[in-house]
Amino acid sequence: MDFSATQILTEDFTTEQINAIVADARLQIEAEEQFLN
Repeated sequence: MDFSATQILTEDFTTEQINAIVADARLQIEAEEQFLN
């Protein structure tokens, strides 16, 4: 994953928003892994 673009955007988000985005991304990854298995 390329995080260089996201680091610029982090200034626009609050910590709560970032945590929500990360948590949502983790759920999507877990769902995809379960779908693939």
